[in-house]
Amino acid sequence: MTAFRTSFNTLLSKYKRITFLRTITRTHVNRKKKWGENGDCERTRPFSKREAKLDEVVLKMYSIQLDEFRVAERERRKKGLRFRVLNVTESMTMRPDGHPNQYGHWPHEKVRRLDCLHWCLPGPNNVWNEMLLQMIEMENER
Repeated sequence: MTAFRTSFNTLLSKYKRITFLRTITRTHVNRKKKWGENGDCERTRPFSKREAKLDEVVLKMYSIQLDEFRVAERERRKKGLRFRVLNVTESMTMRPDGHPNQYGHWPHEKVRRLDCLHWCLPGPNNVWNEMLLQMIEMENER
């Protein structure tokens, strides 16, 4: 909460352009292992709506992000600044297949820790780019 509040306060005081907040995405680590124990994500297809659930920590962080955004939004209106939300949390919860697991590495690499927090493969993050471009275009039309 403090990190978001500090970031928004800095933006409110120093930054005069439009600001986009991208919401949090969850990890998809195999729950049989902890993250520091070479957790793995074996998903190769999207989750169904029924399978895609936010765990308690991600849900809490997501709520904090949106709460702090709303606080900053009230302040930014007074200053004439533009803040927008690029909300990818729910849609990316359904896409565990889009992050660089073992399929994002060369076969000869001995990957010890697989990364479910970053989205580097084609697919989901391309959608973020398209969403952001659309949001920017809409801002330019105002």
